[in-house]
Amino acid sequence: MVELAGRKLLITHTMIHRIMGSTVAALELATHLTERQAHVTVYASFIDDPLKSLFLDRGITLESDENALEIDDFEIVWVHSQVLPESWIRQLGEMSPTDRPRFIFHHMSAIEYAPDEHPYMWGLEERLASLSLFISPMTREKLLPYYANVPPTALYPNPAPVEWRGVRRGSAPAAPRDIVIVSNHAVGEVEKAADVLRERGCRVRHFGSSGDTYELVSPAHLAGADLVITIGKTVQYCLVAGVPVYVYDHFGGYGYLSAENFDSAQHRNFSGRGGWQLGPEELVEDILANYSDASRFHAERLEEFRRTYSLDHVVDRVMLLADGDHRGAPLETSLVCASASAQHFASRAYQHWGHLRNADADRSRLSTELEAARRRIEELEADHAVQRSELEQLRSSWSFRVGRRIVAPLAAVARRLLRR
Repeated sequence: MVELAGRKLLITHTMIHRIMGSTVAALELATHLTERQAHVTVYASFIDDPLKSLFLDRGITLESDENALEIDDFEIVWVHSQVLPESWIRQLGEMSPTDRPRFIFHHMSAIEYAPDEHPYMWGLEERLASLSLFISPMTREKLLPYYANVPPTALYPNPAPVEWRGVRRGSAPAAPRDIVIVSNHAVGEVEKAADVLRERGCRVRHFGSSGDTYELVSPAHLAGADLVITIGKTVQYCLVAGVPVYVYDHFGGYGYLSAENFDSAQHRNFSGRGGWQLGPEELVEDILANYSDASRFHAERLEEFRRTYSLDHVVDRVMLLADGDHRGAPLETSLVCASASAQHFASRAYQHWGHLRNADADRSRLSTELEAARRRIEELEADHAVQRSELEQLRSSWSFRVGRRIVAPLAAVARRLLRR
């Protein structure tokens, strides 16, 4: 194992805010490095809960002030989304490559709606990077044309923290009884399939912003699960834990992983792209009919998956590569000026984006509360109408009229007594 104790690392990101793939990856990396006695700081343009507290609870230092960090304080800088403190850019322009920290640039996607994952500050990464990481072979293929001079590259396949190797499972049943869906954007056919599976006696839980519970998925959540339906990062959790996984979500998918489809699925980071789409009943039949084969596949390749996708093994491989001879190239004055301007723009954009997300969350919460208040008003008005109707019926009833006549003399006597 590579010695990391005492080493000083900075991890950068756009925002430490919501629970999503890239921020969870940063949290897991920072946690792992801290557990190995490294000194870790995380810099982001915008920092807020819920994820902020998860970092702080693990003893990880957070910083959003772009002028608060000194470049000489760090040996390794792990960069997400091209984010660097703006104050560093001019300093880097004055430093020789051998005097700089080791820079590792990490790319988690090549999709069009995540342009921050591209090398959008042209020329900066290829001059700074000791190593550029890509989440999958397809991501590397799609992003390499953006480089004029490609730095050393490697895969960082969304590895799972060590604790996922400790998930305890009994022997696999003939058919899945306890099923977990992990998705922030589960599609209609998956939700309808879940209803059918419940009708057939399965327990189905859904973790994610569109499900029953929105929280960070941990090994405890999957300890009793027979099957997980998901894409992306949670697939690696399952591979390391030995839990059969059904790859399907908003991009479609491959279903159960097998010897026939595994290479194609991992080439696309288990995103489901390049697979197929099924209706709810077809999903249910596929899930129930092919479970035993999937269980055997995962059991037979468990040790291989753990070597490939466990965070400790992957970090060791990355650090050995990053500590190699490649130190990049000097930064020209024109590149320094352009990069400083781009960092200034990007950091303000990420700050604004974070505030917009909070505003959207507040708006959604207030809309929900307003709708609940409207429903309550309608319920009260309906109750009031029923009570008024009952009161009118009571007043027009024979017994009420007779009762009024009976008590009328007594009421008159009471009024006279009160006047005295």
